Amino acid sequence: MNKKGQTGSSRKVFSIILGLIFLILGSIPLLNTLGVIDFSLPDIPLIIFWVLALLGALVLIIDGFSESRFGIGAGKTVGALSILLALVLIIYGLGSFGILPFALPDVGMLVINILFTLAGILLIIGGFSGF
Repeated sequence: MNKKGQTGSSRKVFSIILGLIFLILGSIPLLNTLGVIDFSLPDIPLIIFWVLALLGALVLIIDGFSESRFGIGAGKTVGALSILLALVLIIYGLGSFGILPFALPDVGMLVINILFTLAGILLIIGGFSGF
């Protein structure tokens, strides 16, 4: 089949947009914490923060399974990392609201910002894979 002019599915575009949001939500506070920049994002309500995290985790799982079926090597590695990071985000998000009978220890916002930055990068990779 000729793929000339194909722009990708709406899931891939959604993955790229969500990845950019995650990259902004994770990297700007991370760079502020490390002293690289002197501004930060305004506080986001916790419910919106974790709803975005759960939504991003679900998209990461879908991207992870779709990437891991492309042969061996980097595709499988990115797929496995996407699934693992998505599961950590889901467990941490649901545990913070008391939905799960256990919760991961409070690791601080620095680790959460790193997780969000990694999730954003993996979502963007998942959005561009297969173009």
